Amino acid sequence: MIATLRNHAGLPTGKEERSFTHALWLRKTSAAHLDLTTLSDDVLACLAELNAHWNTSNPEGIEGKSSVLEREFVAPVVTILGVGLGYIRERPADVDATRAIFRISTAWQAVLDGDIVDLKQHVEDTEAMSGL
Repeated sequence: MIATLRNHAGLPTGKEERSFTHALWLRKTSAAHLDLTTLSDDVLACLAELNAHWNTSNPEGIEGKSSVLEREFVAPVVTILGVGLGYIRERPADVDATRAIFRISTAWQAVLDGDIVDLKQHVEDTEAMSGL
């Protein structure tokens, strides 16, 4: 999971063709428009694993939750969000990128909140309510 998050953040892993931040860079610098949905879904899958790691398999409960958020997990997610927000600030008309960043941001907030059982469903429900 950590290698995948680092890759999506554009940190060295050797797989930049499957990197969310690299895909945004390509959208900005060339005509290449890689599928952000697939890439953001991969980030969301990592966040679902992280949710279980930090918040147990029963996030609704209060027992067993981690009180420490390891930097090795936090830094790549914050980088993905920072790069993504910078991109959509420059290109607000890119609906696919806006949607992808919204989904990742919603999932990250839910992981930090610590009480969401089904992260994917939570993101889908929040997205539906947002009108994106």
